[in-house]
Amino acid sequence: MRVFGLLGSICILYLYFLFYADYSPLLLIFVIVGLISSVFYDLFESVAFGLEKMEFSGIIDFLRTLCWLTTILVIPEKYLTIQIIFGLYVFFYLLKSIVYFFSINKKNIVKGFYTEKIVKADTFHLVKESFPFYYLALFTLLSNQVPQLFLEYRSGVAQIGFFNIANKVLAPINLIIGTILTAVLPYLSRLYVNSYDAFIKSLKNIFIIVSLFCIAGAFGVMLFRKEFIMLLYGQKYVNSSLVLGYQVWYVAVYAVVCLIGTTLTVIDKQKVLGRLSIVCTILQLPILWYGSQFGAQYLSAAFLIATALILIIHVFVILKYLEGISFLFYLKLILLFITGYVLSSLPVDLNLYNKIILFASASFLGGYFFFKKFRNRIAEIWAGK
Repeated sequence: MRVFGLLGSICILYLYFLFYADYSPLLLIFVIVGLISSVFYDLFESVAFGLEKMEFSGIIDFLRTLCWLTTILVIPEKYLTIQIIFGLYVFFYLLKSIVYFFSINKKNIVKGFYTEKIVKADTFHLVKESFPFYYLALFTLLSNQVPQLFLEYRSGVAQIGFFNIANKVLAPINLIIGTILTAVLPYLSRLYVNSYDAFIKSLKNIFIIVSLFCIAGAFGVMLFRKEFIMLLYGQKYVNSSLVLGYQVWYVAVYAVVCLIGTTLTVIDKQKVLGRLSIVCTILQLPILWYGSQFGAQYLSAAFLIATALILIIHVFVILKYLEGISFLFYLKLILLFITGYVLSSLPVDLNLYNKIILFASASFLGGYFFFKKFRNRIAEIWAGK
């Protein structure tokens, strides 16, 4: 199935290259190699995560990013062409896939390749079961990436730059959230089959931990948004600081939306999830289209508003299919997000020293109350129960 998808993607890329000859053949080769590397990396990660061996992914991905960034900083600026930059990116991604394979192979997670007879009926059944995820990915692409084309068309290329600056700053947070959501899937699936009560208990804890992590991260980035932009990009990009603020809260809310989607997958409601993605995309696109005409800042605000709307829809859907978690639980989480956003958006002009004190105080108080409320559960997790 992966081979067919990979070959189809390569054919589409080649046709795109034929119609847009501005791209060099070398870049086409890099894109194809990068695509093959990402497919194999995803395969190896799926095998490892399926067996709940999550430690390899974060370490290898962090080292790959660090090596790529260090190499870019070391190379003289005059040699930094698009071919060199993209070539290095693809090289380190390919290297990451190779290292991942040998890492899990060394731990006997993968005991070598072998062939066996493929039952055609099983293949068709798997394709049928997986089909909702295909159009889920398609509509997620429409709602997350296509609005950037709206922005370019309605507000100009410069606004794309401001929008993507914030995207790059938030890359580490996106990486952590994505890894968490991928890692909890096999764990929750096992609990759902073996013990529903333990599944509900763990799911509540995961919702709380993910929400608090996202709120704390969004509050910190929103508080220090100007400092982040100044440190990484300089004074001339400081106007994108509010873009960063809106986007970090969008990422925080979207993480909970994705967690609800993961839960629907665990309870075998992927068809519902697929249909839900269609409805949400139809609702989101007009909001994003309208926001894109006013620049990167308003598009980022539109992303936050649209995602808050689909979070409410996801909550009502999950209430219908999952017993054991009340509406009041989700309402408390939503109120926590609203409180965090309002506090981080207060028009108070603080210097860096006061911001550090405020963030440290809020983190200490939040951590104290969290530990006090969940210390018994933390002890159980630490003991491996």
